[in-house]
Amino acid sequence: MSIPFQLIRTIEQNSQLKDVDMTTRHLFVIDSGITNYQEVIRELPNESEWVLLDAQHDGVLQLRDILANHAQLDSLHILSHGTQGSFQLGNTALSSQNIERYADTLLRIGSCLNDGGDILLYGCDVGLGTAGALFVERLAQLTGADVAASANATGSPDLGGDWILEIQAGTVAAPALNRVSLAELLTANAAPTLTIDTAPPTIYEIEYNDLQGFATPFTSAAIGGLSGSNDVDWFSVRLDEFGLQAFSFDTSIMNFGLWTVSWYDSRMQVLSTRSSGPSNGAALATYEIPVSRAGTYYVQVRATDPGLYNGGLYTFSLSDVDPRTYKDTEADDAFAPRFGRLIGRDIDPGTTLTYGIETGTDHGSTVQARGAFGSLSVSKTNGLFTFTPEDGAIEGLKNEAIETFTMTVSDGTDITSATYALKIIGADDPTSFGGTTTGTVSGNGPTTAGGALTATDRDFGDAAIIGQQNTVGTYGRFSIGSSGNWSYELSISAMNVQALALGQTSTDTFSVSTAGGMTQNIVVTVRGTNAFITGSDDDDLLIGTSLDDQMVGLAGNDTLSGEDGNDRLDGGPGIDTARFDGLREHFQLAIASGRWSVQDLHGVEGLDQLTDIERLKFSDRKIALDLGPAEHAGQAVAVVGVLAPSLIKVPPAIGAILGLIDEGSSVLEVFQLAIDVGLVNEIAGAGTDTALAQMAFRNVTGGEADAAVTDWLVSFMDGRNANFSQAQFLATISGLEMNQSHINLVGLQQTGIEYV
Repeated sequence: MSIPFQLIRTIEQNSQLKDVDMTTRHLFVIDSGITNYQEVIRELPNESEWVLLDAQHDGVLQLRDILANHAQLDSLHILSHGTQGSFQLGNTALSSQNIERYADTLLRIGSCLNDGGDILLYGCDVGLGTAGALFVERLAQLTGADVAASANATGSPDLGGDWILEIQAGTVAAPALNRVSLAELLTANAAPTLTIDTAPPTIYEIEYNDLQGFATPFTSAAIGGLSGSNDVDWFSVRLDEFGLQAFSFDTSIMNFGLWTVSWYDSRMQVLSTRSSGPSNGAALATYEIPVSRAGTYYVQVRATDPGLYNGGLYTFSLSDVDPRTYKDTEADDAFAPRFGRLIGRDIDPGTTLTYGIETGTDHGSTVQARGAFGSLSVSKTNGLFTFTPEDGAIEGLKNEAIETFTMTVSDGTDITSATYALKIIGADDPTSFGGTTTGTVSGNGPTTAGGALTATDRDFGDAAIIGQQNTVGTYGRFSIGSSGNWSYELSISAMNVQALALGQTSTDTFSVSTAGGMTQNIVVTVRGTNAFITGSDDDDLLIGTSLDDQMVGLAGNDTLSGEDGNDRLDGGPGIDTARFDGLREHFQLAIASGRWSVQDLHGVEGLDQLTDIERLKFSDRKIALDLGPAEHAGQAVAVVGVLAPSLIKVPPAIGAILGLIDEGSSVLEVFQLAIDVGLVNEIAGAGTDTALAQMAFRNVTGGEADAAVTDWLVSFMDGRNANFSQAQFLATISGLEMNQSHINLVGLQQTGIEYV
């Protein structure tokens, strides 16, 4: 960035500087940060050139831009404030710490000087000591010039300064300025210092003075006792400084009683009111009282309830609170503010200090910043600050943390910072559980239980419930999600479930954990079934009782008759039949979630729940339920769909084909048998591939195949596209989705199909 500047040539003579040889070329650069720099300008040599540096911009870069218009200078005189090993140029202090960043710029500056050209630095202590000498030497190396600087105070002799440049790197031929009437020293601004004071207030006196006129001074504790249920004790507490006090009210020697303790400020405004004593479980109560200013405070003690009056002696005391620590407990704490003061000092005369917080927001008279555990506010004028805690954030901390703020003080030129740190000690707060933690199931129903478990914990994240999926228990399976919703399903067929007789109960217990490591048991009560009837691995006939029965057929092709009651019929593997003693029209069939139920509309046999039951047998009809594409009745209907869809409503036809499949015949074998006995020839009108293809197309689609379609279908049997036998061709067609749709297999799965 190029900085505008003004180059001026002096035209007035100055007899005091007549010893300066101006036949050579000299340029004077004056930092505008010098007070009364006009005095220096007036006393520069006649015909000299001078330029001002803008104090608001980088002076090194300004100097580079200025010298871009100069060449072959004999000397460069620079006047500014300095300190050991550092020289102020505009808003930049050039020092050993940053000089390497300006290496290229300084080389360009030096190139504007003649060989042997000089740079003279007028500033206090720039060349002082080893640090100063090293800075001067490095500046000479980077510019290629001879450099001179002062090792003591530079400026007004009346203030102890001079214009002699004692330290040199190289041979400096240019004469230095002398006898300039500058009423100041060219000393760099001294940065202010900053300390943070968080000392607690000093207890000056606590005085006991109740209505009976008894008065005794105390230093940090007081003893009192109420003379009656209407008596009131008053204490005055004088503090010589603001801050935070821990207040303890002790009635632990008593076994009952309740006192109300109130704090007032000097204007009798209530600061805090608490009720404590053995009667509410707070025989010793300790809490923090924030004191915003020094002065006199008042404490009132009275009986909370006349019925709980106790005339015994109580004590209360004040103690210091660690001003930089918050300590959480397992209780629901209320944290008080912390106070302090920033103390800035500056040796420079006439400066005004301004306090703040780095990255804080200016709110006029204060600067405020927000942290993870609270907010901080500091007065810009007097440095008083207050940290206001955020209770929820501190309560939510389980371990320890440090909250830090960078506090600042500025003298208008320099900023000094210090770190204000608060230690936050978290606590492992308890986890509270609620919601549903129990359930009940039975072999006769309900077989499932569920609910919602809740968990609360002030520590962040500790209340999160760890999910489980199908955890195996003693009698069933348990699942719970992170939301707390849980479910339990009884394992009906389990032998230990069936072993529970009528009237017997047991429990299944599952432990649920939270992220914070706490646990809660979910307990499910399992009630015994009314009656349990089980078969064997053979073909069994199981007959129930008048009770609500639980029947399990196990392996084999079993027949289960629940009789009276609301029964649960589980056929197990095989082709199993549920038998009902009544007409079909007296029963209502329903299916939900793949499970059938049969209800006796006359109420005698109740409502029976079916599992793994393939057939229903009523006194007048039989119904097949196994209508999946790969199940027996589903395959039988698919065969009918290819041969003659109208036969679906002919129970004997369905029964004949279903009987073959139940006895072990495959769909292919059923079609081969139909061909062998002439049934296909009779239906198709001929035994040719063409007649068979047209029959299949007509029955599956409901339309007639044209010559091209017929030829294409025949190609799967004559070797052109495949070499299917006629039975294989028909079996393949029966499995097509088009066939299943045409016969409405999905619809039949919701109703069952009658067979004989």
